Amino acid sequence: MKNGMILSFVLGSVLFLTACNEDEAQVTAEESQAIEMVENESNEAASTDEQEVTYEKVQVYGPDDEFVDIEFKSEVTYSSTYGSYEEFVFLQNGVGAFYGSHTISEDGKTFMLDIPKSTLEDPFYVGGTGAASMNSRMLEYAIFANMLEIETIQYYSEGEPTDGWSDLELYESDREQFEQDNTLYE
Repeated sequence: MKNGMILSFVLGSVLFLTACNEDEAQVTAEESQAIEMVENESNEAASTDEQEVTYEKVQVYGPDDEFVDIEFKSEVTYSSTYGSYEEFVFLQNGVGAFYGSHTISEDGKTFMLDIPKSTLEDPFYVGGTGAASMNSRMLEYAIFANMLEIETIQYYSEGEPTDGWSDLELYESDREQFEQDNTLYE
């Protein structure tokens, strides 16, 4: 019964559309060529975009079972179709809430992270020194393990340096010191 009603509706719609002004439904040869050109350009652009897709491996770190130290968890593949590489790295490493925006210095060696103030005021992220310490170390792992050209991390919130004003202890981080204190997956 239901299928019969649907079939009747479809046939009725077809008859109605056929009865409509046929002059409006006709496409001139020029319009047809224009439509074909747009479709071809669109297909060419799509194939060009497909060729420009890049992929990179992203190392994922996380707390160990006791939440005392940070360890290598896995490696995932980033595709440029996902959007921002840096934001992808943060999300995969469990510190996406800390990503507001970023700037990289002209020489490409300093990563300036602007963290949303709401994150720095949220007890979930900075409540207690254990959580704060783990999160600040996770930020370092996310950046230093996946952005090999970065030598220094500077932390900001709303454009102002954090300089450790929250429990998160976000002072400038240096790759050399980080690598002396921590082990990255090779």
